[in-house]
Amino acid sequence: MKRRISIPLITLLFILSISGCAHVISRETRDMAAQNIPFQWIAENPERYRGILVIWGGEIIETRSSRQGSIIEVLQRPLGYSEEPDETQGSGGRFLVSYDYGFLNPVALRRGMKITVAGMVEGEKRIGVDDIDYPYPLLMAREIHLWNEYGTVDWHQQPWYQYPSYPHPYY
Repeated sequence: MKRRISIPLITLLFILSISGCAHVISRETRDMAAQNIPFQWIAENPERYRGILVIWGGEIIETRSSRQGSIIEVLQRPLGYSEEPDETQGSGGRFLVSYDYGFLNPVALRRGMKITVAGMVEGEKRIGVDDIDYPYPLLMAREIHLWNEYGTVDWHQQPWYQYPSYPHPYY
């Protein structure tokens, strides 16, 4: 007896397989982002690449918040096809993400969480790390995507998403 696989079942499996590989950063942002500039080049001379839109990811080291905004310190990791940081690959160093659209809860953006960020290179910021003045490339966040063990959380960080009547998911 032959078994026939129905067309709806094949279609459903195809849709599910495609959705697992979907990009987390919007198409518009991906189209504008620099694709051929390695992280290491920008890390070595962030001032030269000021104003370039990039998509980076990695693991959160620390999140600091103040009245002026939030800074996320990230250990860079190469991104896979769906823009998820690959923890099995080596790191090119650290970078900072500046988020000026409101308060980000440091408990929600905790150490070890994977993050993908699209942002403009704003130059370099120096912060002390164990008695060493460490130079960080600084990104101004445009879109942020958090990865966690329970699924993902998208934040499209343009200011028009932030209204007092539309509370941020991590307030």
